[in-house]
Amino acid sequence: MKKLFWLLPLVITLLTAAGCSSKQQKEPLREYRYVAVVDDLDLFTNRYSTKYEDEETIMAANDSVAYCEAYNNFMISKAVNEMIDNEYTIPRDFQLYDDKGNRVLQNVSDATLLDIEKDVYDMVFRDDPNYQQNEKVVIDSAKIEELKPYFDFSKDDFDPRGITWIQPKSRPSNLRSNHIYCYFMQEGESVKNFRIKIQYYADDWLFINKYQFAIDGNAYEYTPSSPERDHSGGMIWEWSDEAASLKEYDLIMALANGEDARIKYIGNQYHNIRTIPASQLTSIRQTVELYRAMGGKF
Repeated sequence: MKKLFWLLPLVITLLTAAGCSSKQQKEPLREYRYVAVVDDLDLFTNRYSTKYEDEETIMAANDSVAYCEAYNNFMISKAVNEMIDNEYTIPRDFQLYDDKGNRVLQNVSDATLLDIEKDVYDMVFRDDPNYQQNEKVVIDSAKIEELKPYFDFSKDDFDPRGITWIQPKSRPSNLRSNHIYCYFMQEGESVKNFRIKIQYYADDWLFINKYQFAIDGNAYEYTPSSPERDHSGGMIWEWSDEAASLKEYDLIMALANGEDARIKYIGNQYHNIRTIPASQLTSIRQTVELYRAMGGKF
């Protein structure tokens, strides 16, 4: 990809101005602290370590607007990092604190965050011929009818948008199993928020922070922003459940089309390698096919 370093200041300025502040009300502005979480490569050991840096101040009327602005900043850093192909300092996550020092967690919908992500990537990669975000939506009714029997369509009765979650019937009913699958949501006539969920179940902790994959002879890596964990009765389960960004496109396509796939759960000190069953690869392929048949795009 062409590295347009001279465009970076302009891109950052335009995108920061296009955040969520336009909808602020006449409430008094509060001061929030934004902290970038990055994976920093040590050139001597060739290993990454997590660092917290680049503190910024965000002025916003409330927590929701502040979180929206913070996510916008985070996506700018990710997109620009991909544009210049920088492997030395990789944006991983961010932390947001209010004026009393309290951590502000996600308080807006995944769909809102996905819209922010698309806006940012549209701006950063608008001149890249390999990035096609706004192709004409095509619905494949025959494919939808073919795949429908393999999925549950569950309307969220508590969501005012009237969204429906579309998930494979083969998914586990709880977190107590090793599994990987994808799912997405439908809002009105459109589908969005394509997600990847990875579960790890064992008798000892790994404290997973990323996953590596070996698929048909090719290697991939995926670092979730907020892995979770729990335990009971001598067993533990760790999982991640996040919207897939453009960065995960190659991984998802490899899983969808893969025949021989293994996953390596990377923890703080230890790891575990498991083979991904063919049935789970088939489920991912069917989910991608249904998402596309219903007009969805990465």
